[in-house]
Amino acid sequence: MLALLTAAVGASPSAVKGQHLPPASPPTRTSPAGYDQPGHNRDQARLLAMRLLAEAWLPPAATGMLVPTNGPLGQPQTTFADVNLIDLSAAYEATMRTFLFQEELARQAPPGTSYSGGGTLSGPGTPDVYSLAFAPRQLPSFAEAAQLVYSYYGYGPKTLIRIDSEVVWRPFRGQATKLPARLTRALVRSVPQSSPTSLRPQSISLGPGSELGALVSAVNSEPAAPPGFVPCAAIQQMITVSFYAGTRRLAQLTQYVGCVDFNLRLDGRSILLQASPTLGVLQRLLRS
Repeated sequence: MLALLTAAVGASPSAVKGQHLPPASPPTRTSPAGYDQPGHNRDQARLLAMRLLAEAWLPPAATGMLVPTNGPLGQPQTTFADVNLIDLSAAYEATMRTFLFQEELARQAPPGTSYSGGGTLSGPGTPDVYSLAFAPRQLPSFAEAAQLVYSYYGYGPKTLIRIDSEVVWRPFRGQATKLPARLTRALVRSVPQSSPTSLRPQSISLGPGSELGALVSAVNSEPAAPPGFVPCAAIQQMITVSFYAGTRRLAQLTQYVGCVDFNLRLDGRSILLQASPTLGVLQRLLRS
């Protein structure tokens, strides 16, 4: 069975007990080390990917094989396009018709996960390749996304299977990325981004004893968001927040309402953060 992503991942790989351990092989792709300070999130994501792959379900008597580098299983059928991706792969051969394998695989979805399938219909002489991807509905804080992808096709009475365990890890957020405690004032501005609209421009000044503390706490609680992973809905307004210590501006937040993240400029650095608690505080301020 698939391991749930909410399971503990601090154990060493040797402590993981899966019924079918994949053959030892290096990952097919790993993310660059651009956010490796101190690498905790990336290390946790790798342990999680290893655990998912080790506990992936396989039919009885499946035998390991080298992970293909080309051909129908040269790559997973679905994958995350993200620079912070860890992708660990294994491949197997099972004496089982493909439709029976697919039916049994769908029954192995554990509680707390959802699955989606697809396929690539090929021409004469080329096998049709199918896929089934399992994804958790809840993720640990160090992961932006995760899935276990089965790619497979029929080979006579057998099924050839490729399994990819993919985890997108959030950049580690150290103390240098957080707003300092010495802030004394914040200026919140909201500007409509669509026309026509019922929204109007707004400007709110926050000082000591106001919602400044709640806003700073919300910003500092947000996990980092990987570059390039920015789903957005219809954008209706842009909110900017300038943070001051006395008369000096120390940081600026830019939030396009409709996107799941925001940009924080702090000490000359641009930091992408998730926008959940922060957006809630900002919307409450602008409604009051």
